[in-house]
Amino acid sequence: MTSASAFRTLVPMAAVMLLLAGCSAEPTGTPAKEPAASTGSTAAQDPSSDAVLAEGTTDLGENGVITSVVRSITADEKVMHLRYALTRDGGDEPLSFFSLGIGHAPTVTDLANLKAYRPFCAEGSWTGDGKQKCTYTVLGSVPHYANTDLAPDATMEIGVLLPAPEGQPETVDVILGDGLPGFSAIPVTYVDDAR
Repeated sequence: MTSASAFRTLVPMAAVMLLLAGCSAEPTGTPAKEPAASTGSTAAQDPSSDAVLAEGTTDLGENGVITSVVRSITADEKVMHLRYALTRDGGDEPLSFFSLGIGHAPTVTDLANLKAYRPFCAEGSWTGDGKQKCTYTVLGSVPHYANTDLAPDATMEIGVLLPAPEGQPETVDVILGDGLPGFSAIPVTYVDDAR
């Protein structure tokens, strides 16, 4: 390996590690304007339940507060299924993810193996020029378009399909989207069919 190729390999890995270094399921003690996260149970949960594996909040000022809850992560040999919920408390009218300043395309990371997983999408790809199309066409149980409205005092239950994690890690880290909290050490339950 040449020094140039080693540099190209190590710099992205270092960037991922630095990015995730601040993500924790522990309370951050930061002001309400910053996303904060706290843990729920870390035991494996029934994937069809309303489990709370991790929970955090994002203060949107006059647009209310978003509570993010990770329900489950299940995986089989081909796919990983992330289930989570977003509850918006407060605000006066339904607003899009874009208008609220939050993202809708999660990233699941296996930090021990330096692997990041993004959702499958109907168009585009996560590399090159296709990122925006991919972001708008994430495959999930709710249309993940930036103009999808989140109503005040309502909960949106979301399921997203991602590639199965390599090596079957016991836990992964999850960032639900831009402006939403990140969580670490979320347990993965392995099943016959995660879809």
